[in-house]
Amino acid sequence: MEVRNRYVATRHHVGGAPTEADFELREETARWSPDSGEVLVRNLYVSVDPYQLNRMKRSSASHGTVSGILPGEVLLSNEQTLPPPPLYSTAMYLL
Repeated sequence: MEVRNRYVATRHHVGGAPTEADFELREETARWSPDSGEVLVRNLYVSVDPYQLNRMKRSSASHGTVSGILPGEVLLSNEQTLPPPPLYSTAMYLL
């Protein structure tokens, strides 16, 4: 199956309070075939907490990824033990 992934990425290190110009929407397409126990989740929204802004600065060794937990909808599942509710809290990484 071909999967389109849209995500928000930082354009560069953020020096002060971030603005919309510091971010860009990117899109990638990949082939994906779920193995046993894997699921495909569409994340519904993301919130970046203030502490995560420090990870976007040039002085941060961890610039590049910002982790978060967000609600997502299961689109495809190869996991037999997954409970029926359609919404889950998922971990994600914002590049």
